[in-house]
Amino acid sequence: MSTFLVPNYLVTKSSLLLQFMFLILASYLGVPSILLGLIGMLAHLNGLTSLNQG
Repeated sequence: MSTFLVPNYLVTKSSLLLQFMFLILASYLGVPSILLGLIGMLAHLNGLTSLNQG
């Protein structure tokens, strides 16, 4: 239901892909796998630059 509330189509699709990724990770090792996925996602987000200030 909540996917219908997001007005931006690209945000909806990216959040859906992230949810499936974490669901697949959770099916392998459970909570430790989710934590590794979160660490990997945060490391990726940390490497992104915004407004070319890096």
